[in-house]
Amino acid sequence: MNEHYEDLKDSLKKLRWEIEKIEGVDNQSREKLDRLVRSIQLKLEHPGDARHHQDLIDHLNDSVDYFEVSHPELTAIMNRIMIILGNLVI
Repeated sequence: MNEHYEDLKDSLKKLRWEIEKIEGVDNQSREKLDRLVRSIQLKLEHPGDARHHQDLIDHLNDSVDYFEVSHPELTAIMNRIMIILGNLVI
């Protein structure tokens, strides 16, 4: 696995940690975060799936828009993940 996938694994750990710190998140937000974590994990398990790659980027963009005001630390990690995904060669 190349260094970008290691960066993605590390960022996923940070994202999970940041999610654990969040209190009082409504069900819709929690489901959105859970889907995002599952999508990143799926990318790590199937790195060559180009279709999933674009779906993940779209999901990240949507999540950044959704959480950027209420959870800036979370969106900073999501932005980092998008940069890593942009550096991956599929």
